[in-house]
Amino acid sequence: MRQLVDHDGWYDRKTLRFRKIVDVTLVGAMGPPGGGRQPMTNRMLRHMHMISFVDMSEETISGVFTTIVGAFLQSMSKDLQPLTAPIVAATIAMYATTCEVLRPTPAKPHYTFNLRDVSKVIQGVLMADKRRVTTKEQLVKLWTHECARVFADRLINDDDRNWFLAETKKVVKDKFSMSYESAVPSGEQLLYCNFYTAGADPPIYEEVADMSKLSELLAEHQKDYNEQHIPMDLVLFGDALAHICRISRVLSQPSGNALLLGVGGSGRQ
Repeated sequence: MRQLVDHDGWYDRKTLRFRKIVDVTLVGAMGPPGGGRQPMTNRMLRHMHMISFVDMSEETISGVFTTIVGAFLQSMSKDLQPLTAPIVAATIAMYATTCEVLRPTPAKPHYTFNLRDVSKVIQGVLMADKRRVTTKEQLVKLWTHECARVFADRLINDDDRNWFLAETKKVVKDKFSMSYESAVPSGEQLLYCNFYTAGADPPIYEEVADMSKLSELLAEHQKDYNEQHIPMDLVLFGDALAHICRISRVLSQPSGNALLLGVGGSGRQ
């Protein structure tokens, strides 16, 4: 690349003729070294016009999302409206601590977090339905679930997941002035989806209270699919049900995209 910028082209190694490259502008995007990113030499950088973007301050981030969450909670129960500031503060705290502790490494190159993750947590909270979320505990439970989907689903080992759970408990206690267990009972699997109540219009984004009911519902959907398409025989065990809920949540959001990571034969297709 430096030879292109210095000399406008390269030599053809077969004919030994110089190939001049014309009408090409080089634009690059850089991040700090680390997580697989390598430093660039000064000989290359001297050709570039540098435009730097600094991180937004916590006050600016808080101001943006406080406005969004506050406007949404106006349509919810009056008991939930004071939770605007705690929700935003807790989300920013989780984001900042996660970025600091869970850094990308060659074994974990996808541990890259940015402001989109904050917005995804807030976006998930905004999916709350006033027909299902009426108390502080229910809203905190939903917030906990959205943090788990945005941050914890990316983690690849038990050590990182255990750290994230402990940090979540700490943030819930500090920002919401309540214990984690009062919102999420010990041992309870936290799952939400928008197809648990069949026939609801509009669909209700709600907690999955009974895994057996979810299994029966998805088995019925699979049967309907197989009658109209090439049969797809899937064994809907517990993890498969959870993954379907996770993927459904992503696809139901605007510009929702998911990257499924797993070894061969793990059921990604």
